[in-house]
Amino acid sequence: IKKNNEFGNVVNGNIITVNTRNCIIQGEKKLIAAVGLEDMIVVDTEDATLICAKDSTADIKKVLENLKICNRDEYI
Repeated sequence: IKKNNEFGNVVNGNIITVNTRNCIIQGEKKLIAAVGLEDMIVVDTEDATLICAKDSTADIKKVLENLKICNRDEYI
């Protein structure tokens, strides 16, 4: 269930936010405690965690390129 809170956060999963604004936080089983974040994206899955400033999402492609170069295809 995705929900926007009064601070502009969109959260899905076992999430607690403190002094956190305009973030997107997606988790699975583990608790994610976000403290003092602003304009961030956090995605936690069983085998990887992505933490990214909202204005840097285009650079996620560089992470994928780096994973390919390092033969880390299990994360792609």
